[in-house]
Amino acid sequence: EYDVIVVGGGPAGTTCANLLTAHGHRVLLVEKGQHPRFCIGESLLPATAPIWQRLGLVDRFAAAGFVPKYGAYFCSADGSNVEYFHFPDAAGGKMGHAYEVKRDAFDKVLWDRAVEVGAQCVDQCKVRSALLEGDRVVGVELEHGGETHRVHARLVMDCTGRQSLLAKQLDLRRPDPFLDKIALYTHYPDVVRSTGDDRGTIGIVATSFGWMWFIPFADGGASVGAVVGNRWFHDRKRAGADADAIWAEILELAPHVAARVAGTTRSRPVEITANFQHRCSRIAGDGWVMVGDSGAFVDPVFSSGVHLAMTGG
Repeated sequence: EYDVIVVGGGPAGTTCANLLTAHGHRVLLVEKGQHPRFCIGESLLPATAPIWQRLGLVDRFAAAGFVPKYGAYFCSADGSNVEYFHFPDAAGGKMGHAYEVKRDAFDKVLWDRAVEVGAQCVDQCKVRSALLEGDRVVGVELEHGGETHRVHARLVMDCTGRQSLLAKQLDLRRPDPFLDKIALYTHYPDVVRSTGDDRGTIGIVATSFGWMWFIPFADGGASVGAVVGNRWFHDRKRAGADADAIWAEILELAPHVAARVAGTTRSRPVEITANFQHRCSRIAGDGWVMVGDSGAFVDPVFSSGVHLAMTGG
C-alpha cells in the first residue's frame, strides 16, 4: 500500500516523486528501463529553472557538464533568413539560460534525486495494467524480477510519456489530425559548432518537407532530427527507401544541416517515431492522473516537452 504510485521514471515521474515524498507521502516510483537510458528530447528551456531550484538541482546540472543554452536560431534549409533569439534578453532577471543535455545523464540526475529524498524507486519494473474497482483506479499490476505483483495506492500517476499507459487502457487517446507527422533522429559525434556562449544554441531549420533540429552537446556531438509529413515519409517507404536512404535525402534537402555534420559518421542509427502527436479526452479521473506526454504531445519545435513534463509534475 502506497499513497501514490508514479509510473515512469522520466522528468515528469521523477518530479512528481520528488515533490510528493518531500511533502511526506509514501511514494513508489517505477521505471521499466534502467538508468541511464537513451531518450530523445535533449533541448531544455530557461522557464523550467524555478522547478530545478525547487528540486535542489541547479548546482547539480551546473556540475554535470551540460552545455549552457543561451538562445535559439531559426533559418531556412540553406541557412538563409536567420532569426536569432537570445534568452538573457527575455529573462527578466531570472535564469537566462537552459541546457542542452544527453537525456541519459539528465534523467539519471533526476532519478538519483528522487532516490535521495526517500521515494521508493524501482527500475526494470514493467506495469502491465492499472487495477480498477468500478471506474476508480486503485493501483497497478506490475512485473519485477520475474514475479507479478498487485500494488495498491490512493493515487496512480501516469508519467509513461508517449506510451500513455492509462490512456490506452481506458481508451482515452486520440491522434491529432492537424499534426500528422513522423520524426527521424540520430546523433553525430563531431560536428561544426558555434563558439563562445553560442556553443549550446539550438538550430531550428525550416525545410520543404517540414523542419529539422540541431542540438549541440558539450562533448562536441549533436542530436539531429527531422519532422516530416506522414505522406512524404510513406511515399518514400513505398518506393523502397529505408531509413538510411530517407535520411540521406533529408540532408540533401537541408544543406545547412548537412554542412554542420559533413565529414562525421553517425554514432546512433536513424530512429523513427511515427504518429507521436496525440491528446486525451481526459487527463484525470477517480484515483488517477496523467502528467506530461502521457496526456498530450504536440510538435516539439519549441523544445517544450521536458518543460511541460516537469511543470505538470
